[in-house]
Amino acid sequence: MLKNLTYSLLLALCLGGVARLGAAPFQGPFRSEALVFYFTHDGGPLQLQAAIIGDQAAAVVRFFDVQENLRLWQYCRPQSGGHVLSCDFGADAPAGIYQVRVSGKDYQINPQAMPAKPFGVMPASCRLYSTAADQFSETFFMIPRNAEKFSWSALGCQHTISRDAGQVAPPADGDSLDVSAHQGEIWSGRFTIPPNNYSCLGFEHIPVILCPDQETARQINASLVQTADGQYFPHQFQVRIYNWLEQQKTADLTVPIVDLRQLAEQFAAEPNYQALLGHWGIFTYINHVLESQDIDPASEQFGANANTAMLAIVNSLDKPFNPYFGKLEKRLLIPALSHLLTLQENDSFRETSSNYNGVWAMNYLSTAQQLAEGYHQIRDQKALALWRDGVRRIADRFSMFRVSCENQSAHWPLAYYYLYQGIGEPGYQQLAKDFIAGLCLPECNPFMQTGYQQEAYGPDASYQGLSTCIQAAYYRLSNDTVARDGLQRIFNLFNHTVVPEPDGSKVGATNFSHRTKMPWTHTQYGAGIPLLQGILPEAACLAQPNTGETPPLATLLTPPNDIYRPAIGYSTSTFAPFFNAYRFPTQPPLPGAKLPVQAENNFTRNFNNEFLAWRRPGFYALAYVGKTAGAWTRARAPKLPENPPTTAASTRWHQTQGLSILWFEKYGAFILGQNWNAYTGQFLRAELPNGGCAYPDYWEHASEHAEQRLRLQGKLIQAETCRFTRELSLLPNGLQQRLTVTFDDDNQFAALYEQLPILLKGDQPTIEFLVDGTWQRTPGKCQAVRVNNSVTVTFTQPQTCSLGQETALYNQRLACLLIHLGSAFKAGDTVSITYDITGE
Repeated sequence: MLKNLTYSLLLALCLGGVARLGAAPFQGPFRSEALVFYFTHDGGPLQLQAAIIGDQAAAVVRFFDVQENLRLWQYCRPQSGGHVLSCDFGADAPAGIYQVRVSGKDYQINPQAMPAKPFGVMPASCRLYSTAADQFSETFFMIPRNAEKFSWSALGCQHTISRDAGQVAPPADGDSLDVSAHQGEIWSGRFTIPPNNYSCLGFEHIPVILCPDQETARQINASLVQTADGQYFPHQFQVRIYNWLEQQKTADLTVPIVDLRQLAEQFAAEPNYQALLGHWGIFTYINHVLESQDIDPASEQFGANANTAMLAIVNSLDKPFNPYFGKLEKRLLIPALSHLLTLQENDSFRETSSNYNGVWAMNYLSTAQQLAEGYHQIRDQKALALWRDGVRRIADRFSMFRVSCENQSAHWPLAYYYLYQGIGEPGYQQLAKDFIAGLCLPECNPFMQTGYQQEAYGPDASYQGLSTCIQAAYYRLSNDTVARDGLQRIFNLFNHTVVPEPDGSKVGATNFSHRTKMPWTHTQYGAGIPLLQGILPEAACLAQPNTGETPPLATLLTPPNDIYRPAIGYSTSTFAPFFNAYRFPTQPPLPGAKLPVQAENNFTRNFNNEFLAWRRPGFYALAYVGKTAGAWTRARAPKLPENPPTTAASTRWHQTQGLSILWFEKYGAFILGQNWNAYTGQFLRAELPNGGCAYPDYWEHASEHAEQRLRLQGKLIQAETCRFTRELSLLPNGLQQRLTVTFDDDNQFAALYEQLPILLKGDQPTIEFLVDGTWQRTPGKCQAVRVNNSVTVTFTQPQTCSLGQETALYNQRLACLLIHLGSAFKAGDTVSITYDITGE
C-alpha cells in the first residue's frame, strides 16, 4: 500500500510540473545540472524512487547500494509526463548510505525512500539552484576529514555559513579558506535562493553535501572512505582499486620484450601493416613503452610512462605478428585504474561548481577508447568491474552537456559509443545518437542551419576540422547517417571558403573564424578526410595525394633511434594511422570530386544569411556577413593591430565581416581575408595616435544583399563616431566596391585607410601603380593598381596608395594595399571612393 501511495505521489509530481507541495525547507523537487542524493539507512527493507519531472527532461539516473555498487542505470529521454524510476534493495538492505545520482537537462527530480529516510544533497560539478527560495534555508554539512581549503560564491541569493564559533566570513574573490583545522566539523548554511535561472550557489574544493540536520551530515560523513593504512578516497570503488594495486608484484608484471624483426614474415602477411609501423605506428613504439613503464609497486609513479590505449589495443589484437596478445592485461590495468584514483566525489577530477566539461570531454575520449579496446580481453573480472564502473562515472556525470567550443563537445558522442562497444549498455549508444542529433541536425543546432558547429559563438575553419574528425570516427564506427549528413553539410560550407591556385595548391580564408587563425586547408586533425574521402565527394575533393614512398619492411621493424614522444601519445588517436588506415583502411578518393568553385561556374548561394557566395564565369567571391557572437564577447576585441608574437594556431586576431575571397581563374585568389592581424582583412581601418587601431565593429554590423550586390553598414571599434557604408556589386569580370565614410564628430587619426589584403604569387610578384598614365613600381596618387599584370584595381577618381605591412603565414604572402582616405575629419564630413577589381 505504501509503495503504491508513494508511486502515485511521485507520478502526480511528474505530471504536475515544478510546483512544490509545501513550504517546508529541504523539500523537493530539486534542480541543478547534476545532483547526488545520500540516503541514510539503519538496515531492513529499502526502496528508492526518483521522479524525473518535465516533458522535455533528459537525464541519466543512477542508483548505488551501500557499497556504492551500481544497481540501476537509466537514460531518460524526453517524454510526456517525465519518468519515475525505482530501485528495490530488498527486505534486508544493510545499514549505510545509499545514493541516487542524476545528471541532465531541463529536469527536476523528486527523490523518495520507502520507508522514509533522511537524506543529503550535493551539487556535482555545478551550481546549486532551487525550486523555492526557502529550500535550503536551514542546512548542515561536514568539512571532510581530509579537507585543506574551501570557498563558495553566490549569485543573486542570500547566504550565511557558520560553525560553532560563529559566522564564517566569505573568502575574498579568487581566494579560499584554510579549513585544515576544521576537518570533521559540522557547519551550517542558511541560503535563500530565489527559484530562477540566475540565482545560485557554488562550492569549491570540497564536496558540500547539504543535509536537513547535523545527525544526517554526521552519518553521511562527507561521503569519505578510508583505507586500512589511513588513505582517504571519495568513493568505495577507489578503496578496492587501491587494495588491488597494493597486491601487484613486479614479477607478475614483467613481459619479455620481443624483437619485432623476428616477425617480419608475419607482418608481411598483414595486408595493411604499414598503418601499424613507421613514425606514428603503434608497433614501432610498443617495445619502448613496455621498457619505459614503471612497474615497481613501491614507486610513486607506478604504472606511469605508458600509452594506456596502446596497451589496450596491443593486448587485444589477435594477430600472428603480435607477440603481446593477451599478455599485457596488468600492464594495461595499472595505469587505467590508477587514473581513477583521482576521481572526486562529483565524478569529475576536480571539486568545482563549474559545469564546463570541454576539457573533461577531450581528456575522457582516450579513457573511453581504452575501455572499448581492452574490455573484452580482460580475464580478471574483479579488476574489470572496477575499471568499468569507474570509467563510466565521468560520462554519466556529463551526460548531454555541450559547450560553446563544439570541437570539445564532439568528443562525447564518440566516447559514449566507445562505452557501448565496451560495456554493451544500449543506453550509451542512444546517448551518442541523441548527442549527434543535437550537434548535426539544423532543427536542433541553429548554427547547422548555416553549416557549421560553433566555436566561440561562430564559425571557425580550423577547429571545425577537429570536430569533423571526431564525428567522422564516430560515423565510421556507428554508421549513424545523421552524423554522415551533418559532416556533408559542414564540408559543403567550408569548401566554399577554399579556392585552388594555379600551381594546384589550395588556399582558404579565415576572416570569419572566431577562434583560430588556420584555414580549412590547414584543419586540425585533418578534418577526418581519410575516413570520409571514399564516402563523401565533399571530403574527396580535399584529399591529399600520397606522394611518399613506404620504407622497406625491414626498415619499419628496426627500432627507431629517436623516440618521438607526441607520436607515442597520439598513435591511437582517430587521426592516426591505426584508426584511419588500419581499423578503417583508407579508401581512394571518390573520382571527379571538385571544390564548389571548380564544380560550377555560375551560382549565387546564401548560407543562412551568414555567408554569401557568387560564382560567375572567370571569378568567384565569398563574403561573411554573420553576427552570431553575443555582445558580451565584445571585451575580447583587440585594441592593437597585432597580438603578441606567437606561433600558436589559436591566437587569431579578430573575426570581421566583409569580403573573404575574390578569386580569378587565371590569377587564383586575389583578395584573401584573414584574421591574422589588422593588415590581413579587407576593411576600413584607422591608425590611432596611441598606436592602436580602429576597425569595423563586429557587433555593429548590418547587411542587405541581393542576387548581384551586397550592402554592409557599420562603425569602427575605438572610433565609434566613424560610420561607413560599403556596397559591393558584381561586374562581368569582377566586382565593384563603393565605400562611403561619415563622421558624427571630429576625428583625428594618424591615418585612415581602405585596405585590400592581396595574395602574392611567385618568387617575384609585381605590384604596379598607374600614375599620370604610366605604370610604375613606386606607389603614389594613381588611377589604378595592377598585380602580376593580371588583376587590376581601377579607381573612378585617382587615389593615393601605398603598401602596408606584409604578412607571411602558412606558405602564403599577403600584401596590404592601402588606399589613403585622410587623417583629420570634422563632424559631418563624408569621404567616398569607388573602385573596380577585375581580372584579365
